[in-house]
Amino acid sequence: MAVDLVWLDAEQTLAYKSQIAWVYGEAFGPPPYNRTSLHVQAFADTLETHVWRYDYRCIVARNEHGEMVGFTYGYTAGRGQWWYDVVVRGMDRGMAQRWMRDAYEFVELAVIPAAQGLGIGRLLHNAALTGLPHETAVLSTIQEHTLAQDMYRRYGWVDLMANYIFPGVPEPYLIMGIDLAARRQQPE
Repeated sequence: MAVDLVWLDAEQTLAYKSQIAWVYGEAFGPPPYNRTSLHVQAFADTLETHVWRYDYRCIVARNEHGEMVGFTYGYTAGRGQWWYDVVVRGMDRGMAQRWMRDAYEFVELAVIPAAQGLGIGRLLHNAALTGLPHETAVLSTIQEHTLAQDMYRRYGWVDLMANYIFPGVPEPYLIMGIDLAARRQQPE
């Protein structure tokens, strides 16, 4: 499947919010994620605040018909952000200094099931990390094994904390990180 990657700023992201939320629901509805329409609505509401974060970047993948089949987004992680503050509290001082001091939060990467396994996730992943000035990037994903975890590990992400419990969230998560400074030193 041929896709075009399109970079969206905050306003453009909000204009396409319903399509992005649809992709989220399609990608994370099936097991092991089991996200419901309530999760999708919560995601859409959160997206409205995330677009205004420092260094926000969103990239969508469109197929040959112009239909959105995937997206990724993130921003600079920092104090005062819920995810950042919760994760830092779970780390010892050295780990927090190493991974969170100058980090890009890789918030979401989603590809609809019909387009999974075709390299679209890889394209979105690599585009999102290319050109970032940060030393590291960090993410959380459900602890249960997924193909996404395999992809992240293939591209240099390492496990930082396993079975991490976020407040008010029943399932455990895996916190992962990638050394962007080292990644920039690798040949293409």
